[in-house]
Amino acid sequence: MSGKVSKFLFAFLVAGLVLVPVARNFAQDMPEESAVDPTVEAPTQIDSETTAAEVEEVQQIEAESVVKAKGGIGPESGLGVFSRHADPVVLKGEQIPKFAGATEDTIRVFANKDGSGLKPIPYQMDERNQWGEFVVIKGKRVVADEDEGAFDENDEVVFLTRDLGSKAAKDSWPSGFKEAYEVEVTDPLTSVKGYAYVLSYASASAAPAPSTDDYISYEEKGQGVTHAMSYELGFVKPASGLDYDLLTVMPAAGGSGKDWFDRLKVRVLQNLKRFMTLGIPTRLDRTEKNFLVKVYGYKDGPVRVLRVMKVNLQLIWKLPAPGATVNSVFYPEWIEWPVPVNLPFKPSWAFYNVELDVSHDYDFGVNDGVKVYNSKDQRWDVVDGKMTPEETAVNKADVRGSYYGFDATAAGHGAGFYTVRPPKSFSASLIGLYNDSTEVGVEPEYYEGDGNKKDREENIAGALPLAGGRFVNWDDVGKGIHTIFWYHFYPPFYTLGKEKAFLDIIDHPISVTVN
Repeated sequence: MSGKVSKFLFAFLVAGLVLVPVARNFAQDMPEESAVDPTVEAPTQIDSETTAAEVEEVQQIEAESVVKAKGGIGPESGLGVFSRHADPVVLKGEQIPKFAGATEDTIRVFANKDGSGLKPIPYQMDERNQWGEFVVIKGKRVVADEDEGAFDENDEVVFLTRDLGSKAAKDSWPSGFKEAYEVEVTDPLTSVKGYAYVLSYASASAAPAPSTDDYISYEEKGQGVTHAMSYELGFVKPASGLDYDLLTVMPAAGGSGKDWFDRLKVRVLQNLKRFMTLGIPTRLDRTEKNFLVKVYGYKDGPVRVLRVMKVNLQLIWKLPAPGATVNSVFYPEWIEWPVPVNLPFKPSWAFYNVELDVSHDYDFGVNDGVKVYNSKDQRWDVVDGKMTPEETAVNKADVRGSYYGFDATAAGHGAGFYTVRPPKSFSASLIGLYNDSTEVGVEPEYYEGDGNKKDREENIAGALPLAGGRFVNWDDVGKGIHTIFWYHFYPPFYTLGKEKAFLDIIDHPISVTVN
């Protein structure tokens, strides 16, 4: 059997296997199968608990850092009374059924943030279609919702915990509303409660003026750039539309606003077992440039940005695997990047050496004093263009449940951290992926023995550093859809030891009660 014939056979065998980053709502709305895995070891923390003083300090830093960033992003008002400030509060239509038929311009959300009475806070109403996909209102391939803007059971009203206030007596609620709900939000770790009041009106003209605060925006530059309070992320000149190539920490979070990022790198590798190819080695090795991407559109709300696109993994001869609709969600201080692995059969039946790698390739200088933190080893590594034995060992270590952070404050570029949350059903091992090199497009050292070491395309020479993770050992992974969640966090003026307040968003989600 010729190599081309065996690869053609391979393409049809994997036609149902799709590896794409897909939109999902945050932890508060995860299906049970994709929720945070309770068996995953919690991330290693420098401080085992966040004290009340630390929470107050984070809130004070956040309040002081609230400035108008690029595009006028940022609030006019300060924080509310709740113990957490970055969590989204999402109300599904089924939780507020009396709002059925309402439109976004007839809904308002209020909170008593400073004790002076209920005032409007920023919110948005996001629609989903019959397939559960976000309805976007701007872009090249916008598809209208079948409800034509009317609120129904699968649509969402969204606001942030930073704007919650104290409980308000019913006689203090704004007058003239048609329907109303009191929303009680509880921090499961401290039992602290915060409140918001969601009201609907008979018409937009009957509703009070909404809040003018805007925490995030979207620009139609390249294939899209998100401008948030704490960061910017963009697809300016991507190879495929999957690989964002702009990432920066904004001044409001302690950064410079300068882009120090090369691009997102992705590698999908599978070997077909030889009994299926008459002993001829057959391997598919794909990178971020081998994805076919169509951006449908976006919604730029004051609370979050939604970006919808269709993604297919390109196999051989530009033959695409079945695609998936990607519903990306960006918040003012963090991002969620889920990756669903859609397996129509148990991979080990047909393949060996299956691997999925996702990593960030940075563009820091060797003399910038940038450090990368590995929570598995609780160790800082200096980015200097040289791999030490300790850094090389990261590429062999199990980092499931860990996170890594970067500190570029010495160069004035800010800091942030990242983590991965695979579902309970996904048993593949998560191994560290790290490279610190000035060489052009060089592979991480662990690829040297796979017979396919070669330079990878990049926009900027070198990997200073390259950091991420790779899923290997797929022998016990079963068929079905397994969704892996990748998270970015850009806390205001982030320093090591203050991760918990943000990791709690996914590890200890808020509780929401509607009355």
